[in-house]
Amino acid sequence: MDAQRVSDEIEIAALLNTYARAVDTKDWVLYRSVFTEDAHIDYSASGVIAGSLDEVVDFFRRDFSALVSMSMHYITNIELEIDGDTARVRA
Repeated sequence: MDAQRVSDEIEIAALLNTYARAVDTKDWVLYRSVFTEDAHIDYSASGVIAGSLDEVVDFFRRDFSALVSMSMHYITNIELEIDGDTARVRA
C-alpha cells in the first residue's frame, strides 16, 4: 500500500469521526464542515429528510433535538474505494 493511499484512509476516517462528533454534540457548524456546499444528503432510509446541505442542517437545528435527545455514534468497518480524487466509503 502506498503512502498516498494510507494518508487518504486516515483523512477519511478523521472526517467520519468529525461527522459523528458533530451529530452527537449537535454542532451544526461542524456538521456542515464535513460536506461540500453542493452535497445531497439522504437520510430517507431512516425515515427522515433527504435534501441539500442547507435543508438538512435546518431540519436538524429545528427537529433533531425533539426526535433524539442524545446519540452516540461508533463508526466501524470502514470500507474504501479510492480512485484519484474520488472515494466511495461505506462504514
